[in-house]
Amino acid sequence: MKIKQLTPSIKTEDLNSTIQFYTQVLGFELKWEMPFEGQRVGWLERGMASLMFFEEHGVQPAPGFTGTLYFTVDEVSSFYEEIRDRVEVVWGLEEMSYGTLEFGIKDNNGFYLAFAQNL
Repeated sequence: MKIKQLTPSIKTEDLNSTIQFYTQVLGFELKWEMPFEGQRVGWLERGMASLMFFEEHGVQPAPGFTGTLYFTVDEVSSFYEEIRDRVEVVWGLEEMSYGTLEFGIKDNNGFYLAFAQNL
C-alpha cells in the first residue's frame, strides 16, 4: 500500500473565518464548501497540502489540537516575510538542529502551523 495523501479533518467554530484566513493570508485555495450531516465542511488546498475544516455548533469538546501541522515548503524565508505581520508568530525564522529552516504561527483557531524548508 502506498499512501498518496493525508488530509486532516479539523473542527472549527467559525468556518467562514477559517476559510478567509487560509485563503487570504496563507494562499490556500477553497476547493469546495458544503453542508454535510448537520455540519458545514470546507476543503482547502495549496500545492500538495490539503486540509478539511468542519463547523459544528454546540457540540463538545470545543475545537482543539495538541500538536503542530508542519508544511514543507520552498522559499520559506520569503513566505515568512510575506505573512509575519499578518499572523501571530509563535517562533520566528530559525535554523533548527534537525536540518530545517522554519517558523511557526497560530492560525485563526489557535492551532499551531509550522513552515519548514529542508537545508
